[in-house]
Formats: sequence, C-alpha cells, structure tokens
Amino acid sequence: MKKEINPYLFLAFDPGYIRHASPRLEILSQTAPELGAQQVAERENQQRIALLQKFGKLRPVSLALAKKLKGCRNETPCESVACLHCKRERDLALLEIWRTLMAAPPGYIAVMLVFNQRTPMLRPWSNLRQASKQINKFKPRIGRALNRLNCSEPVMGTFSLLHHTFPSGEYEAFWLPVLCLLLPNDQALLQGLKKHMERGEGQYISPSVINSPMSKILLKDPIKQLKRVFDPMWHQVTCTLNDEGNLLIKTTPVPLTGSELAKSLLILDKLGSATITFNYGGQVK
Repeated sequence: MKKEINPYLFLAFDPGYIRHASPRLEILSQTAPELGAQQVAERENQQRIALLQKFGKLRPVSLALAKKLKGCRNETPCESVACLHCKRERDLALLEIWRTLMAAPPGYIAVMLVFNQRTPMLRPWSNLRQASKQINKFKPRIGRALNRLNCSEPVMGTFSLLHHTFPSGEYEAFWLPVLCLLLPNDQALLQGLKKHMERGEGQYISPSVINSPMSKILLKDPIKQLKRVFDPMWHQVTCTLNDEGNLLIKTTPVPLTGSELAKSLLILDKLGSATITFNYGGQVK
C-alpha cells in the first residue's frame, strides 16, 4: 500500500531553499528557538496557502493572497502580515533591538488592553474601514496616556481582534479590539494605565456586566513575551459570567480556524504592519 505523505511536511534538507531572514538574523535565531525555525514557518505558510486556496473558490481575493504568500522570496519579500516568513524575520529584527532594552532594569512586562467602551463589531471582515478607523483612534489615545504618565522608555505593541463567544447562546458573540504591549515594569506606570483603561462602563453586554480592560500576560521569558506581544493574529475566547452575573470570565484565547482564519488573513494583509503596530518612543516600525 502506498504510504500517504503529509502535504505540509517540509522535505528540503537544505535551509537555503527556504525563505529566510538575513544571515545576521539567522545567526540570532539560534539563540531564540521560541521564534520558530525556517522549516516551521514554511510548513505553516503552506497550511495558510492551502486554506486560502480552499476558500478562494468563493472569494477570488483569497487566491490572490495565496499567490502572494507563494511568491515570497528572500530577494523580494511579500511583507504581508499574513506571511509567517515575513513575521519571523520581523520578530528577529525586533529581538535584536529589544533584548537589550528588556534586560535593563526595571525590565519589561507584557500586558493586554481590551477596548470595551465602544459598540463591539459583529462581523469585522465586512467593514475593513471600521477596523482601521478604530485602531487609528486608539493609537494616539494610548500614546497621550503614556505621555501623561511620564513614560520615558520605549513602548511597542500590536493591535488585533478578540472574538468573544458564549457557549450558552445567551449573548451574541462579538469582537473587541485589543492591544498587546511591552511596557516598562514600573508599578506607577502600570497602575496609571490601568486607571486610564477603566474609565467608562464598557456596557456592551448589559449594564451590569464588567470586563477587565487591562490584564497582564503571564510570561516571564522575554522572548516569549516578545513573540506574544508582536503576534498580529486574531484569537477567540470563550466567555461565561460569574455566579453574581456581573463579571465576565474568559478562558485562554485560542487562534481562529477555518473560514474565520481565512477571512482574518485577508483583513490583516489589507491593514498592513504599519496600521496594526503601536509605537511609542521612536522604536522600529
């Protein structure tokens, strides 16, 4: 019997055949295996290409993005947010700069901000302009808040969307913008930003339900922090209410799959890295 071959198994033994970063960054990658190897990025890109081709029968734009990812080369990178090779190269470039900053006292901490004071989006892929508009409103607001709090260190992060679902079906699923940040581990700064995010009531489920707008991402390893903060992919989280019915309890966010993943890749490609990146203090964009 013919043995079935995994279509996503990378069969080339020479890494030179794989889209890679600059030699300097590839040397750096040996110190940061958490950011992924070339082969891993290639395999995952192949999976995304196959997914986009599957849904391309109904959405020709999906085929165009699949072709774009297929054509990504060392000499002519596609620079799409949806491309794992380009993301890996960008992560390594950020590591080169941020590892020194994160190692210096007081160090850095990763946090997630959830913008729950606006009407949530129900189908974000049907309105690219809305998603872009919301992000471009939040950027200067967070920048001004950090300035008021006398933040003198660089801060950088990534915007994405978080899909909130309810297993009971009592509430309609919705999407909220989130911003993952690398912040100096300064308690006064963290408390000040938390107070800023808690302004308003966030009554998007009901007047009595509270959603925490700022939480710490509990990762101590600096490289894992960096990888999480600069991850542009949208996630899904299952929600329930506490016994009193006034607090939103969330499970660990998980990546999107299937058609929702395919649609999110299209939006991310259109938004681009410059739109979804938050930059305070003049660091790399």
